[in-house]
Amino acid sequence: MTCSGHCSFGFTAVVQIGIFILWILSIATATDARAVEGRSVQIKLDQVGYLTESPKLAIVTAQANTFEVKRSSDDETVFKGELSSASPDADTGDSVQIADFSKLKETGTYYLDVSGVGKSWTFSIRPDVFSRTYYLAMRGFYGQRCGVAVDLGPEFPGFTHPACHLKGEFHASSGKQRERDNVGGWHDAGDYGRYVVNSGISTGTVLWTWEIFGAKLKNIKLNIPESGNGTPDILNEARWNLEWMLKMQDDDGGAWHKQTSEHFPGFVMPEDDLLPSEVIGTGQQPYKSTCATADLAAVAAIAARVYSPFDAKFAAQNLEAARKAWLWTEKFPNVTFKNPPGISTGEYGDNACSDERLWAAAELWRTTRQSLQRVFRKALPGLPLDPRCTRSRRVERSRSHGALDVCLGRSQGLRRRVDERDSGSHGSGLARNCREHQKKCISRQLTRERLCLGLERRGRKLRHGTARGQCADARSQFYRSRMGQSALPAGP
Repeated sequence: MTCSGHCSFGFTAVVQIGIFILWILSIATATDARAVEGRSVQIKLDQVGYLTESPKLAIVTAQANTFEVKRSSDDETVFKGELSSASPDADTGDSVQIADFSKLKETGTYYLDVSGVGKSWTFSIRPDVFSRTYYLAMRGFYGQRCGVAVDLGPEFPGFTHPACHLKGEFHASSGKQRERDNVGGWHDAGDYGRYVVNSGISTGTVLWTWEIFGAKLKNIKLNIPESGNGTPDILNEARWNLEWMLKMQDDDGGAWHKQTSEHFPGFVMPEDDLLPSEVIGTGQQPYKSTCATADLAAVAAIAARVYSPFDAKFAAQNLEAARKAWLWTEKFPNVTFKNPPGISTGEYGDNACSDERLWAAAELWRTTRQSLQRVFRKALPGLPLDPRCTRSRRVERSRSHGALDVCLGRSQGLRRRVDERDSGSHGSGLARNCREHQKKCISRQLTRERLCLGLERRGRKLRHGTARGQCADARSQFYRSRMGQSALPAGP
């Protein structure tokens, strides 16, 4: 993704910038290479900590030979080691040495002490060392909620505000002009805008996190209003933004790019931002953008899988939204977004939406298992495909013909039995059985063929219904000729 004009940096970026500024200030205010509390900025490590069994490395940017790991509670040395030889770091220009204390697996809180350099900030070694980090990250999403009162509670006193942005409307650039019930979602940053492309990747990542680590996350309570409703809290939080994304979809399947004011507000609290919150479009037909629509298709396709065990109706709503969005991108494969005249909020433009469409195609296939090859061809024309895709198609067609041959063999056996008997009533009865059996064979095989063809046609929106009918008729004639139906005895 690219960002042009006056960019509105996302929540994660704001946090990263804040950390960077604090780091710069810590250097600027230090009298030497030592920061507050005697902690050295020349010892760099993971201040959150390390998993018990994981590698544990620190980087020292001052010349030294040895290091010690000390327990913070009593300053007892629990590990000693030698620093690696110095080597240049191309990105920073620093000369760095590595402190490897991976063999230390005892649970506790520690710090590094490097002779002649100083002490590091404390860190922990625990099997659940990242649990708090996960909790804080997810609580951060809750803190960014729009359209509802937010209160992070006594854990974070003062982080609270009343409900904000309780009214939405269409901007002229959206192709519509009226109020729009678009309350909800996450604020992107301090400007309180909401963006489908930004929050799409955030929501998708949260849903992926559930898919990969659900067993470990399902019982973690995030202390949000929905806690205890029977759905894991990580999915409760993701749903808050997902429901807003669904509201950004038009009836034709396309999704508008963002919902912001025309320009950035001042540095005010969310409830004090009184600028109209408007659904912004491209300013010209079709008014929605392909990147935003494909992002919605991808996220909604994931949601259709994820929410199915907890809310089947909501899962079905997401699958329908994903399919409609995908069909829209087939019709408009690369409608890019640029801020229309009069809009100066974050643009988050992109000159090519093929990567978003590829993501949507992959997630839709994972959810539906339909038409992998066709979908990927549509997503990225000219994409070299794995020959196994084509081979599997041939194998499936071969199996289908094989099933027909078995059916034909059974019917031919019935015919032989007819030929060996009289032409009386018993023979006529067998003839009827033979004919009915062959009809069933034809019906079953044509059903298989229609299903097979459906995989190729579904979503492709073929415009020539006559061609489809001729295709089916040709197959029907082919199978009938193979079965020699004209030679069958006539029924009574």
